[in-house]
Amino acid sequence: MRKWYFDVVSAEGHASIGYVAHVAWGPMSLHYASILDGSRSSATLFGAVDPDVRDRQLTWACPALHAGAELVARAAPLPEVRVLDVPGEGSIDWSCMLPSADARFDVAGEATAGLGYGEVLTMTVAPWKLPWRELRWGRFVSESVHLVWIDTVDSTWVFENGVRLEGARVSQAEIGAPAGARLRIEPGIVLREGRLGDTVLNLVPEASRIFPGRVLGLYECKWRSLGHHLPSGERGWVIHEVVRWPS
Repeated sequence: MRKWYFDVVSAEGHASIGYVAHVAWGPMSLHYASILDGSRSSATLFGAVDPDVRDRQLTWACPALHAGAELVARAAPLPEVRVLDVPGEGSIDWSCMLPSADARFDVAGEATAGLGYGEVLTMTVAPWKLPWRELRWGRFVSESVHLVWIDTVDSTWVFENGVRLEGARVSQAEIGAPAGARLRIEPGIVLREGRLGDTVLNLVPEASRIFPGRVLGLYECKWRSLGHHLPSGERGWVIHEVVRWPS
C-alpha cells in the first residue's frame, strides 16, 4: 500500500485534506482518492491520480472529486523513517517531503489557502497484521516552526524544524521533551470520528467480505486544533489523530 496525505489550514482554521491510496494485497487492488473539507468528506474509486511531486512542490488534480491542490515547500524534507519492520511480513516507511508548505486546496470551485503539509506512507505489511494497539500522529505548522510526530506507544518520532527530539513524549494535549513541553494543543474540533468500516472504507463494495474485522473495526478520531509552540511563542494550526485497533 502507498498512501499520500496532504493538507492546508487557512489562517481562520478551515482545514482541507487530501488522501490518495493504492492498495494491493493478493487479488485485491484499489486506487482510492478522498477529500475531507472541514467536516464534509467525499471519495472515489474511479479516476484517482497520485500527486505529482517534483522540485519541492506537490500538485494534484482529481476531476472525479472536483478537487485539486498545490503545495510549495517552505522547508527541507525530513529523513525517511522505517516505522515498522516485521521479519517475514513487511515494513512501513514514512516519508515527509513537505513538513511545511505554502498551500492551496480547491474543492468544487471554493479555495482554501494557508500553511500546509504533505507526506507519503509505504506499507508492505498487511494492516491487519500490525502489532499495535494505538497510534498517534500529528503535525503543527506556523510561520517559522514545524513539528510532526508518530507515536506507537512502543516507539516515538518527533521532528521539530527537521531535527528529531530524542526522548519526546506525545499526548492529545501536548508534545513534550526531556527539557519540558514544546507544544501545547488546545481541544479543537473533530474533523472525522468512527470505525474505518463506517468512514474511509464505506465506499468499497462488499468491504465486510474483503477486509478482516481488525481493519473494519479500527477506530480513528482526527482533530483540527490550535497549537502553541512554547519556545518561540508562535501559534499555528495542528491536525492530529488517534487510531485504535480492536482487541
